[in-house]
Order: sequence, then structure tokens, then C-alpha cells
Amino acid sequence: MSRQIHIEASGDDAARPPLLTSHPELASLDSDEGEVLFERSSGDNANDVHGRRQRKLTYEEAVEEAGFGLFHGLLLVVCGWANASDAVEILCVSFLLPTARCDLHLSSSDMGLLTANIFLGMMIGGYMWGYLADQRGRQKVLVISLTVNGVFGALASFAPRFWLFLLLRFISGVGVGGSIPVIFSYFSEFQPRLKRGAMISALATFWMAGNILAAGLAWLIIPRTWVGFSLGGLDFQSWRLFVVLCSVPSLTSALIFSLAMPESPRFLMEAGRETEALHVFCRMFGNKPQRQSQDIPIGFRAIRTVKQQNNFIENQTRELLKINSTVSLLSAKVKQANPEHAILYLRCLYFRKTTERTTAR
Repeated sequence: MSRQIHIEASGDDAARPPLLTSHPELASLDSDEGEVLFERSSGDNANDVHGRRQRKLTYEEAVEEAGFGLFHGLLLVVCGWANASDAVEILCVSFLLPTARCDLHLSSSDMGLLTANIFLGMMIGGYMWGYLADQRGRQKVLVISLTVNGVFGALASFAPRFWLFLLLRFISGVGVGGSIPVIFSYFSEFQPRLKRGAMISALATFWMAGNILAAGLAWLIIPRTWVGFSLGGLDFQSWRLFVVLCSVPSLTSALIFSLAMPESPRFLMEAGRETEALHVFCRMFGNKPQRQSQDIPIGFRAIRTVKQQNNFIENQTRELLKINSTVSLLSAKVKQANPEHAILYLRCLYFRKTTERTTAR
């Protein structure tokens, strides 16, 4: 079957109503239904200038054509490791507080503030990084947010005072707030329809792997008194080494994303970067052994212009900030909240107190 590269101008196609905007004039900007992204030779449609017949493909159809292969498995591992790194960074505070309270002279209120601090950073970071992901790209935002998470998480281990440790953990939380939501958007935009639900569920399980990793590191490192050493005027205890090790997954994830992972093809299409999007689809096809190079879809156009994309994001954000949307979102977060982190902290504190009493006897 013959193929040719062909870029076609935008047309007025039907679209479903938008999910997050009440503006009818933006309805066509909230859907990729009817959007011509690829053209393939076919025996059913009109001839092109070379006498070959073509069939138009939408973005979703192009993803379906790419199918499911080695690329998607690699994507799951890399995105899953990033998801696990976020879990490690969030949970590490619960494990270090019983030990760090002496070195940092923490009161009970200080420990509560330190536990809540990272979630405040995540809330602020979620809005900021989400906007940047739509403007600058998913992959780029993931690299930066994971780097912020890892770098400031590691720097917190060298903080001699509580206020500095609190500030660095807050900035680390801002990074976590970017990587958690963006990683799921990025991951889902590569998945074919029938595999999308199962793959997103598989990605979510890596969060549990991060919990296990954080607990394992705490068990291996924090009780070891021989780990401590002096670093200038700083007494570098085992809990500080634990904080450094908890930042390694985020830093390695950022490195892998920057060196090996492509930008989301959907974002590239929306930004009008057609050539780069085509390269991403070529890579997806190239990692599927049963497909041949001639099966690659070969022509496309942008879903939206840059101006249309900016207007769409602006109106989406405005809708989210309305009182009804805000109340709904806050209600969902309250229902989602659970005492998991408090239980982890109290459990660690209980076992530490029990150990101290046993040793004293």
C-alpha cells in the first residue's frame, strides 16, 4: 500500500460539546473528533494529485494505528518510576520526624506544620505546572518539576534549622504538585483506547511501590547509628542520609525523561509542531515489531492554532475558578483525604518510644 507525506489545511469539522467550558464558540476546540491529522492511501476515497486514493484519520485513529508495543511498556516503566518517586518524597517526612525532632528541636506543632507543608506546596504547584504543561509541553514540565522535587528535597538534608528545612520541603512539594497530575496526562496521551484504562491503573500501582520503597529505605538507613558523621559544623545523622536517598528517584526520573522520552504527540499537534509529532509516531511504530515502516501514518495538521489553544486554556481556567467548580473540587479533595500519613507518623513514633523504653530497662 503506497504512502505519502501530506499536510492539509484546517477545515470546519463537527465536534462534541466541551467538558470544562460553557462557551459554545469554543466547543470545536475541546475535541479531536473530525480533526484530520493523518492521510492514508485508500481505495475508497477521491484520488489525490498523484492518482492515489486517500482516507483521512483522526488523532485517536492514528494512536489506534500505532497500536500497543514495546514503546508503551517502556513508557509505563519510566512514568511509573516517576510516580513512585513522588510517593517516596511525600512519605519520607512521616518516617524521619521521630528521629529528626531532636536535631531540629521540633515541637509537636512544628511537626504538624512540616507534615502539612509539602501538601501546601503541591496545591500551589498543581495550578502552576498544569498551566505550563498546556503552554510549554508535558515532557518539559515533567523534567523541570521532577528536578525541583529532587534537588530541593536533597538540599533539605543539609538544613541546620527548622525554618530552612521547612522552606526547602515546601519548594520540593511545589515540584511534586507538578509531576503527579502531568504524568498521568502525558502517559494517557500515548495509549490506544482499549488499553488506556488498564495502563492508567498499572501506572497508579507504582504509587504503592513508592510506599514500599520509602518504608524499606527508612528501615535500612534510619536506625543505623554508625551512618552519622560530621560535615563542617553539621552533624549528618542517618535521617539526613535517608532524605538524600529519597531524592534519588526524582532526579533519575528527570534524567531519563530529558534523555529518552519524547514530547506528547497530542501537545505537539496542538502547538502546530507537525514534524516533531510525526517523529514521535514514527518512534511508536518503530518499537512495535510486527509493524513495518511503510505502515506509518504520513501526514497531519495541528488540532488548534496557538491563539486558539491560549484562548481555550484561559476559558478552562476561568471555569475552574467559578464558585460552583471550586466548591466541587474542594469537596472532592476533602472526601479523598485520609489519615494515612498521620497513621504512618504515629506508628513510627510508637515503635520509637517502645524501643527507648526497652533499651532503658
